[in-house]
Amino acid sequence: MSKSPFFVAHQAIGRLKGSLVKGGPAEEMFWKLLAGPLDFLWTYARLETACQLQNQWEQTVLAETQGATGPQATQLLLSPEGPVWKFVKGPVAPFINWSVLKGYSTKEVLGGAMPLEPSFFAFLRQAAAGKQAAAGKPNYRVVIGALPTDANPEAKIKPHRTRLEIQCGSNVLKLVNENYPAGLTVNWSPETCGDVVLQIEVGDLILVKKYAGNFAFAEFLQDFRGGQRIFYPNEFPGEKAGLEALGIKLIRVSYQFGGDHQSAVGQIRSLPGQAPRKIVRCWDQ
Repeated sequence: MSKSPFFVAHQAIGRLKGSLVKGGPAEEMFWKLLAGPLDFLWTYARLETACQLQNQWEQTVLAETQGATGPQATQLLLSPEGPVWKFVKGPVAPFINWSVLKGYSTKEVLGGAMPLEPSFFAFLRQAAAGKQAAAGKPNYRVVIGALPTDANPEAKIKPHRTRLEIQCGSNVLKLVNENYPAGLTVNWSPETCGDVVLQIEVGDLILVKKYAGNFAFAEFLQDFRGGQRIFYPNEFPGEKAGLEALGIKLIRVSYQFGGDHQSAVGQIRSLPGQAPRKIVRCWDQ
């Protein structure tokens, strides 16, 4: 920082001020006039930098979530090597502080600070808290019991197979339900597990529901809170006509959950909400 022209100029004013005998109130006006151009340039530079930071946030962070919504979008942003933490360690790092007591806050330099929005720091605080919560209990043992999959009574044919696949490490855990008792125990960790795929087979149709990201399993559990999830034909555009031809208006998929399933769902609740669109005030904002 000592090589910055702003810092050099600020030091020069400080040395000049220290070398002169202190006078009355009129002297204060003199120093304000002397430092005025420097203060103006420093404000201008900060606002120009703010515009660049906002642009980088939009291009390197928000752009990564295109096509993703809800927890999936948040997971993409907040993975250990995700764009949010790269942004925090990179472009915005010179302008923020972090401490155990306060967390993330604005750094003040030469009497000025980057005009970062409170919503940006709130998002980072929530993200850090969620990260800490996940680290507190690295593994969750969840017991899943498959129950018969059903459709509306007037359907011409009922689902005959439901397959659940969970990616954990190099393994794919599978629970195949052909409408007789079946179960699976999952040792889930957001650090090692990934996508979850649910397939429903009815007649010649295969319906696919996918949950993506490190928190996919927790999202699946949340989706099935209460033990069941009802799917409708419009959720499967490619198979909608086929389902309607079979008289299927809804499909009810049911499971029993035990073990740490509530704690695993809590990992979704610990995630922050949607990333803020605006993180810093710029000229036109």
